[in-house]
Amino acid sequence: MRYIWMMLFLLSSGLAAAAQSAEEEIQAVILGIARAADDGEWDLLQQKFADHVLMNQTSLMGEDGGRPAETDVIGDWADLLPRFDSTEHRITDIEIVAVSRITARATSRYHAIYKRNGRMWEETGRLSYLLKRERNRWVVTAMDAAPEQNSGPLTDLLEDD
Repeated sequence: MRYIWMMLFLLSSGLAAAAQSAEEEIQAVILGIARAADDGEWDLLQQKFADHVLMNQTSLMGEDGGRPAETDVIGDWADLLPRFDSTEHRITDIEIVAVSRITARATSRYHAIYKRNGRMWEETGRLSYLLKRERNRWVVTAMDAAPEQNSGPLTDLLEDD
């Protein structure tokens, strides 16, 4: 009987450690997206996403927003973000909502700050992520931005382009 309890303890400890490890990996992916985008590390950023990604980024798509399917996330960001003097994407309150061996859902809060020519644009809101495990790593397959407050249209900062 003692052997059975010991095996159950070891098994449950291993499962808890695996779940903790998955949560840590997912958090690292989410934080890594913001860091790589701000640093212009496009190759590193690409590694955080699946080959096909469903995105909803209303503030970056214009006032009406949009939900482009399988967008070239990295290409879009690589075209847009260098047009600013600086960008900062603060990610907080990451919550892993569900995780299995191959899929996960997570949410976070964000505070985006873009600066250009002495002017600044800010937005806060929530991000929702769907991730999948492929080739021994977690990648984002869908990301939905739900803005809550911003300082006006982002396009105002790009008026003189």
